[in-house]
Amino acid sequence: LSGRGVGMDAVRTSVARLGGQVSLANRPGKGLCVRLALPAEVLLQKILVVRSGLERFGVPLQTIRETHRVQRLEVTAVREGRAYVRRDTVIPLVRLNDLVGASTAEDAEVFPVLHVGAGEEQVGVQVDGIEERLEASMRPMSGLMAGYPGVLGTVLQADGQVLLVLDLAELAA
Repeated sequence: LSGRGVGMDAVRTSVARLGGQVSLANRPGKGLCVRLALPAEVLLQKILVVRSGLERFGVPLQTIRETHRVQRLEVTAVREGRAYVRRDTVIPLVRLNDLVGASTAEDAEVFPVLHVGAGEEQVGVQVDGIEERLEASMRPMSGLMAGYPGVLGTVLQADGQVLLVLDLAELAA
């Protein structure tokens, strides 16, 4: 009885952007049926937003074993790389800045690390900051970016910015 359909138009626009459709079936005196049809590849993902220099990236939470802080004094040079010990295990340490080609500043005294990997393959990924967790639909890469190594897809944030979602295990390999 009231309203101008602005809210439903926003829903229709968002669903269309994801490649889906919205249909309405109104039966006077019986109610309104709203059907949302989304493509199977559009999934809600729990994403951890991290910072590398001035850039922000997303990492699927299910790929992160844990997050912790490492002191600079705990890091040891190993050949051309770096490593630290966590629970009696030597874990290789890489900077996200190096993986994505961002400039690298001198390490802080204490910095956040994402512990990622599966099975025996583990790596610590040093980030400049951990910003937030969000749940959003991730779109797989398409066009020229399809199959780009280390990039799982994109997330459209509430502020309209696009966030690249990274596969840290693949990038660090």
